Amino acid sequence: MTDPNNPKSQLGKPARWEVALMVGMGSLMVGFSGWLYVSYQQAKVDHEHKMQQIDLWKESMVDTTVRAKRAFQRLEEYDIIALNLRRPEPDAWKNSIKQMSREWNYKLERRCVELLRVLPAGQVRHEVVGLLQSKTKTTFGDDPDAWLHYIIQQRQHDPDPSFCNFKALLYRSICPKFVEFFPEDDLAQVNLSEVLWDGVTTHLVDLGQCVFANQSSCDLKATDLVFGVLSGPRPHAYPEKIARNLTFFTDHSAETGSLAHYDAKENKMMVFEDNPAKRPLSFAVSGFRYHGNILLVDEQTKSLWLATSGLAIVGPMARSKAKLKSLPVESTTWQLWKAAHPDGLVMTSVQNSQFDE
Repeated sequence: MTDPNNPKSQLGKPARWEVALMVGMGSLMVGFSGWLYVSYQQAKVDHEHKMQQIDLWKESMVDTTVRAKRAFQRLEEYDIIALNLRRPEPDAWKNSIKQMSREWNYKLERRCVELLRVLPAGQVRHEVVGLLQSKTKTTFGDDPDAWLHYIIQQRQHDPDPSFCNFKALLYRSICPKFVEFFPEDDLAQVNLSEVLWDGVTTHLVDLGQCVFANQSSCDLKATDLVFGVLSGPRPHAYPEKIARNLTFFTDHSAETGSLAHYDAKENKMMVFEDNPAKRPLSFAVSGFRYHGNILLVDEQTKSLWLATSGLAIVGPMARSKAKLKSLPVESTTWQLWKAAHPDGLVMTSVQNSQFDE
């Protein structure tokens, strides 16, 4: 019984609603504390991310290339997240993986696929592959070509204006000159995801210059294959046995220079004038390919050109849909060519050629 003279006995047991209230308040406090901790950790990650962004900005100030500076200025947040996967500090790439997982979208998916072209074997690459597979519910493993085909089929027309900036800065880390190949206005006639680094060339390779001699001083056999061109003041021939070891070379024997490309698979020669719109250009091998075809880059505009057709597909010249004029090439034997053009010239060598496919 309750003792009226004992204050404690008058309190009695708490009602059920009071117990529930106290339990609820305790749970609320625990939950609030957890939320504060998670928020603190997230703020810490965001701060580190901002500091990494500042580091990237400081790095851009060291680069004197105008294109690099503008690319840094126009990076979107998902570009920075992806580029941080190339940083050597473990915290940088680990934070990027966490942010990608939390904020996953097509643009991050596309950048992860591009990163597979440059990331070396190791934990970062393994994490990127795992992230791609878990988010897309596909199992292409560590196969960049399969992933490329997947994203092209899934999102062919999704706008992604900042991708050119991301790609410019990604490949800048491999070769500083690569940053110029992907202009900020995305001047491309093709999907930039399909412009692939060949994984080998880490610098531009200038094309060699033809050396010609009179036909009388040539030691070719009568049955040797030559590729003859009639442009210029005198007919001139490119022996197949020399061309097949060079693949690309330039010819300035005529008033109008030309660019020659030997296709070993088809055993044929393609020759183009190197002055589209009356603007002479100097070419080099870019280190990139499109659908397996080598891309050349011109020194003047940094546009990328298909070596097989002479068509500009990326850069300022692509905007005007420039295409190098193709010259007629006759494939014949040395005996027949020499008899038809006794006053012609023949290529004997190429100076300063560095390219070997």
